Amino acid sequence: MADTDPKLLGVVLCGGRSTRMGHDKAMLKTPNGTTFLDHACQRLRSLCDEVYLSSSLNRDTACKIIADPAETHGPISGVHASLTFARSNGYDACVFNPVDTPCLTAGHVKTLIDRYRNHRDNIVCGVDDNNHDQLQPLIAVYPTAAATAISDAISAGRFSLRKWLIAQHATRVPIAAAACRNINTPFEFQDWINL
Repeated sequence: MADTDPKLLGVVLCGGRSTRMGHDKAMLKTPNGTTFLDHACQRLRSLCDEVYLSSSLNRDTACKIIADPAETHGPISGVHASLTFARSNGYDACVFNPVDTPCLTAGHVKTLIDRYRNHRDNIVCGVDDNNHDQLQPLIAVYPTAAATAISDAISAGRFSLRKWLIAQHATRVPIAAAACRNINTPFEFQDWINL
């Protein structure tokens, strides 16, 4: 176990086009009126040294942005850009969480970080507590050293983060299934609001 605390960059992943929702998921609101984007940022602020968005530059926000690359291959591109930025700015790891998981809490994320503190060479990834094979590659802590291997995967045309993580033998941390739930469609949003 390392003696010093790792320097952590919190990253909210919100680079998707929200095509199934029909409008930007980041601007959906929780029952207390907070946008999904603000909610996702807040859960990282108390745990990380700084918080950025992984997004396109045309997003209207006061948050700092790590821009998606011009040629993107889905979430793996945002993860790679974030890790590359973090590594060049002296961070030890990126703590990722998606913008569309409103039931994920700071407590869930802290559990991942606590595990990472004792396994700093490993990617620490959330898994659905009902199915430990159901990796959550966007609810995870990636050491910045992983940027090189992810770059290699992209160059080889392997764009599935989940498949890549299985090959990396990521450290798995069970998280409540409800906390891992993504809100992708108007029906899912309404269903969640009505819980």
